[in-house]
Amino acid sequence: MIIKILIIFVILVGGTILIFSEELNLVSQNSLNSEEIPKGIQYLQDDLKNIENKLRDILPKNTEK
Repeated sequence: MIIKILIIFVILVGGTILIFSEELNLVSQNSLNSEEIPKGIQYLQDDLKNIENKLRDILPKNTEK
């Protein structure tokens, strides 16, 4: 019984490691595109500005109460 559980555990862990290693390879290959990195940074900066503006809208409303 314990051996069956260990075999299933090893198969599940091995499969998970294989899946993540495949994804890491894909990510590392995709990250070589230097043109996409500045676009991603620009999107993050835009998101931060939007969050900052939303917080400025929300905070005065909460302090007036």
